[in-house]
Amino acid sequence: DFSKAKLNFLRIPKPKDPNDRQTAHKYYNLAACYYYQHNFLKANLLYKKALVYNPQLYQAYNAWGSGLSNMGRYDEAIEKFEKALEMNPEYILARANIVIVLMMKEDNEGLEKACREFDKREEYNREQENLAMMFRKEKEILAKRILETKHPEEVHIM
Repeated sequence: DFSKAKLNFLRIPKPKDPNDRQTAHKYYNLAACYYYQHNFLKANLLYKKALVYNPQLYQAYNAWGSGLSNMGRYDEAIEKFEKALEMNPEYILARANIVIVLMMKEDNEGLEKACREFDKREEYNREQENLAMMFRKEKEILAKRILETKHPEEVHIM
């Protein structure tokens, strides 16, 4: 319930450390309460405050962008989503939000570009998956060679 969340937040002592990640998450969670109450302006102020305590909290940039898009501030929203992606290129939610905002904005050129980025990211993920599978196979072959060798010094790694 929103009033309980707000009351719990107000009980938190002021942080002494400007890089207090716990405080960042508390501001982030309180912002989410305002967001779900459709008070996007207040939510965005709190997401910004969370980023003061943890500038690496890429989820806050994404949520901030979502609040901006709900307020019709599409270009600013895309900037926040891109910032989240800059910090975590694998963050699919920010990538999807860009596509949604571009659709809302009816920006067909931007939408095509965003979709190409999705395709590139999927292809990259498949390549990484294939490399990981090849690595696991090589590791299994090496482990088998070691087990089959009577003298470990006979094992030659290529």
